[in-house]
This record gives sequence, C-alpha cells and structure tokens, in this order.
Amino acid sequence: MLKSKILIISILFVQVAFAQTIRFNKLYIDTIPTMRNVVISDSGYIMLGGGGYAKLYILTCMLDSLGNLTQKKYIAKDNYNLYHGDANSLIKTNDNNYLLAGSQTNGIEHSGLLVKFNPHFDTIWSKRYFIDTTTSIFYNCVQFSDTNYFVIGVTNMDSDINVLLTNIDTSGNLLWYKQYGGAKTDYGFKITRTFDNGILIGGWSRSFYPSLSDLYNGDWYLIKTDNLGIQQWQYHYGNPSLDDGGISDIIKTKDSCYLATGRYNYLNTSPTTNYYRGRIIKFNTSMQVVWDKQYLLEASSSNTNTVYELPDGNVLVLGSIYYESSYFTKAVITKINSDGEIIWQRYFQSTPDMTNSHNYFADIECTSDNGFIISGVIYNYNLTPSQQMWAVKTDCKGYEHAPVATFNYMQNQKTITCFNTSQNVDSCFWDFGDSSPLQFTTSADTVLHTYSDTGTFIVQMVVYNGCTELDNDTVSQTVYIAGNNAEYQEWLNRTIQVYPNPAKESVTISLLEFEPAEIIIYNMQGVTLFSQQAHEKKTVLNINSFERGVYTVKVQTGKGLAVRKLVKE
Repeated sequence: MLKSKILIISILFVQVAFAQTIRFNKLYIDTIPTMRNVVISDSGYIMLGGGGYAKLYILTCMLDSLGNLTQKKYIAKDNYNLYHGDANSLIKTNDNNYLLAGSQTNGIEHSGLLVKFNPHFDTIWSKRYFIDTTTSIFYNCVQFSDTNYFVIGVTNMDSDINVLLTNIDTSGNLLWYKQYGGAKTDYGFKITRTFDNGILIGGWSRSFYPSLSDLYNGDWYLIKTDNLGIQQWQYHYGNPSLDDGGISDIIKTKDSCYLATGRYNYLNTSPTTNYYRGRIIKFNTSMQVVWDKQYLLEASSSNTNTVYELPDGNVLVLGSIYYESSYFTKAVITKINSDGEIIWQRYFQSTPDMTNSHNYFADIECTSDNGFIISGVIYNYNLTPSQQMWAVKTDCKGYEHAPVATFNYMQNQKTITCFNTSQNVDSCFWDFGDSSPLQFTTSADTVLHTYSDTGTFIVQMVVYNGCTELDNDTVSQTVYIAGNNAEYQEWLNRTIQVYPNPAKESVTISLLEFEPAEIIIYNMQGVTLFSQQAHEKKTVLNINSFERGVYTVKVQTGKGLAVRKLVKE
C-alpha cells in the first residue's frame, strides 16, 4: 500500500527530472579578490571580477558544474590598476563573445576600458577611452538588437563630474558620447533599452541640492534619452535630507514597466553613520511610479541590488541585510511578483560565523536545471585571508540544501496533531497508515488527523521542494491509538527501554520512536541526581559516580510519562 501511494505522489508532480539538483556554497582564494559577474559555460560557470594589492588586475575564474575551480586567467598591465566595472559589467554579445566595461588608471589619468573576450575568455581586443582625463570610468555596457554597444559611466572631461554615455561599434571604435548632469557630482551606473527604443540610465546625483547645507545629499538619478543619446527626461528619488546612494540596477519587465533597485537612507546618527533600507521602485512606460517599496526591514540596514526577471514575470532581487550588534551581514535573494509582494526570501552566508563576517551577492544567472548560480564576495575576519570570492548554486526554489523531512506530533485520544519542522521544502504528502487518502500540505501547515480504529499506525511524510522528483526526503513515526488511557500508558511503557539493567558504568535509554523527551534519575530519597533532554532515539548516560543501589528513571514525553527501576551494581 505504501509503495503504491508513493507512486501516486510521483505521478502528481509535473516538474520531473532524472537527476537531483546540484547545490554548492564555496569560497575561492586569490589576492584580495571580488567577483561581480557570472555566466554559464559548456562545462560549468565563469566568474569575472578582480583582485590584486600593489597592482590591481582583472580576474576570470572557471568553475566546473560542481563549483570546483579549474582555471584562473589574469589581465594585468605594468604601472596600471585595472578595474572591472560594476555588477553585471560583463555581457554576452550578439556574436557569442563577451564584452567587459571597466577602467584603467596610473594614479594620474583614469580612462574608460573595454575588453572583448572570445567564449574561452581569451582577449580579442582591449581599448581605452578618454585617456586625457583624470576621471573617466565605465561601469556597465549593453548591446541592443543593433550591432553597436552603449557604455555608461562617469567623466570629468568638462571639469564637472557628469554621467557619461558612449556609443561604440563592435570593433571598439568610439562613435559618439554624451554627458548628463548638473553643477555637482553625477554618476551613471546602469543602462537599459526603453520600450520606445530609447535609453534609460540609472545613476546617482547631488546636483538637485544646490544649497551648501545639502552638500552631501544625493539621490537616485534617472535619465531617459532617445537612441542618439539626446536627453528627453530626468528625475531624482530619495530622502531629501540624506544621501541614499545611487541606483544599483534597472531593468525593463515583461509587463511593459521598469524596476529600479537600491536603498533608502532612513536614519543618520553621525556624519559617517547611516542606516538604509532596501528599496525597489516600479515605473510604467511614462516613468510614473507604479509602486515604491522597502524590503529587509528586520535589522539595522539593508540593500537591494541586482535584478533578474524570470520567464513567468516574477523577479529575483539580490540584496544584503546588516546586523549591527554582531557586525554581521547576510546575503539575500528575494523573489517578488509584479506587484512587489514577496513570494519567498532566502538568506545565505559562506560560513557558520555570525560575527565579524559580511557576505554579499553581485550577479545571478538561471542554470539548465532551473536553479541559480550566484557570484559574490565575502569579508570574514575569522578567516585567512579575510576577503574571498564566493559562488552559490541553488535549486529552483533558491535552496542551497536538499529537502530534510522532520515532524513532531501530539496526541489527544484518537486525534494526532502533526507539527511540520521540515527544511528546504514547499510541499508535503502525508500517509497516516490507516488507508485514508493522502493529504497534501505546504511546509508550514499543522496537520490534524483522527483515527477511527485503535492500534499501531505508521505515519509517513514525503517532502518535496517542487524542483525535481528526486529532490525529496521521507520520515516516518509510529503512533499507537489506544481504546483508553490505561492501554496507552501500557504501550508507552513498552516503547521505552533501559539497559543494561543492572548496570555498572553506563546505561542506555532507548525510545522506540524519537520525540522530545526529558530523562530524570532519582535516588530512593526522591532527590534528583540527573536531568537531560533526549536528542535522539538512544541516550547513553554515564553512571560511574552513582553509588550502588536502586534508582528511579522517569522519561517524560509529550504523550505521557514512563517510569523504570534501575539497579546500579
């Protein structure tokens, strides 16, 4: 009967796969490295970022499908530091190669940099732009349906620090450039195509606060242009009294809208101490705000950054949340629907350390098994070296671990209440062992079941995470349904064993089925000599210090009390 029910469960699942999902959470060492990009390769994954100390370089890491590091490639230049742009600064081009936006500096000049790679990440060409400026930096690039590249960044070529938009052909030749901004500092970080074939730029601006009292205030900055870079519209968003930082990411969505991410500065306690909330704003095609929401509110500060839209129109948002009291930052993936409502959230850290440890995600891609690969960086001052590259592979639900089935239950005569304590699951099937129909629940549901007959029944729960049929786990417990309390107490006494008895050095307390229990040993005068919580079916106790004699062992569970006599030799 049980096997046939499990077969029925398998048939009920639509998403069927023939292998379990690969998951991993791994760190990689280099000289002060960071990873801001990840792409899928034929043999696994490729992460791109940078590293170095005295001289900074661009670093590419090749991983196999299990997350093992197989190769590193470096781009370095004597007497120059090379930077790899912002998160998502690497794109796949229309000719199946890759383009990286970054910058290059020798401490005097700072020029924009583009590097084009072949699929093996060998350099096809590398070119510098605006080499006669002290600040010209590329942060991101895109290629639309036409052949040219649009690159976004910042420049001070006209003395003011302005947003810089460039148009470059596939051979790396500069076609035209435009600057945007006001009298103060303005940066461009992200770029996307608009629905009318224009360009939408996301950045950061201080130019909307001309007063000296607002010297350090800054807001999100949005600029809309036509396809030739001619400005059509601009606006800013943020706390008018504080610096919110810039836009972390901006995308256009399947429902003909735009999403922008970043943070909102809600509190300033000193010139150097600010507290933020992760923030997402949705705009319609006319750039009117559809909704404006804050996320990750449960700790001191939080942030939202990279956005990834799924085929069904739901969105994954990378972010982080900071716990000030323990100097600890977790990375977060939040899945939201088109209305900004949270579907689920997953929290990640690279090690168990929850003090002096900071974990950040930068980029995410969907994998062939419908899971996700995420690149990032960690700063953990309990490790050597403290700064390391980070890669996490999850299943389709964002879990980094396989499903684990566990439950506890309480009994009231013929009714049992089952409390589901499973992890990394979203659906459960219950078989109560009495020929009743299978019961389907979510992972959070508490389940009640009433038996019509007395006897011993096996309650079995099978849990899934909804990704593949093989990503499941099973747990079972034995339940005794008695006709009256005396019958139940007799059964309870039979299921708890104390051996050896008599005993000399140690004694084992064994429960037929594990459940939370307290073990107490008394001497003949009723004095408690020992008390311990049972954490598994068998608990071994050291009684070397006990004197010879007779003792009382009591095992208290949620279903009753069992009493045994123990003889110490």
